[in-house]
Amino acid sequence: MGYVQPVGGYTKIITPTIGVHGAPFFLFNFLPFASTSAAIKLQSPGNPIVVTNPTPWGDETNSLLRELSGITDPHIKPNVKYLIALDNKHFLAIKGWTQQFPDATVIGMDGLLKKTEKPDGGHTIKFDILFGSKNLHPDLPTELASEFDTIFFPNSETQELALFHKPTNTLFTADLFPNLPAHRAFEKLLNQSGNGFFWKFFQKHILTTSLFSVDGRLAKNLITKLAGNDKQSAQELLDLNVDRIIMCHGDYIEQGASEVIHNLLTPLVKKGN
Repeated sequence: MGYVQPVGGYTKIITPTIGVHGAPFFLFNFLPFASTSAAIKLQSPGNPIVVTNPTPWGDETNSLLRELSGITDPHIKPNVKYLIALDNKHFLAIKGWTQQFPDATVIGMDGLLKKTEKPDGGHTIKFDILFGSKNLHPDLPTELASEFDTIFFPNSETQELALFHKPTNTLFTADLFPNLPAHRAFEKLLNQSGNGFFWKFFQKHILTTSLFSVDGRLAKNLITKLAGNDKQSAQELLDLNVDRIIMCHGDYIEQGASEVIHNLLTPLVKKGN
């Protein structure tokens, strides 16, 4: 599985403090999952930036950060202060970001320690803050805690972490709420790829299937698997007033976000009660 090279995709400023980069990404080299990274500009002095589920560092991400930060001087770097993996799978691109921003605080979950371990006992990525079954609510810097609520799903295989941005009522997730197909991320690639048989088939059949849309059967099965054993965490999500969901895989949702969450999580919370 992997990203298209060059990474490409699209960038968009969604609100004055939130921007996204959606990159074409193929699972098993065929299924178009895409991957979306979000950049959030904090309100604290210097307007530091939080990046969730980083996509590979490149021209697109650099351009997004500069636009979000209002930087036009090529000699000034964006103030990226936090890099966050929202589950124990979405960490592969973080290393490239730490090379660009070596002072950034890296946040993840304890399952990533094993995945990043080197033969000498060190780690390919140094994590500064880790969520885990014994640390559901680690201490966060004040500027993060003042703008974000965290909801951790310790019993999910992927250790899902949801971030709720209180100033904009935006929820950031990894695999909890897939919303495929990812039309936005693949639009530019399709326009550049001509009319070959594969791309015609891809556009007609793969990019139109609703099985993995946020209300599709496969998505419902996935969230049951990821959140079914963490009813308290699911209830915490239900208690939020969410206007927008920016998930890693698929098109972000700006209308009916709370309804989506209630439709998916309410049956899980009620099950067995």
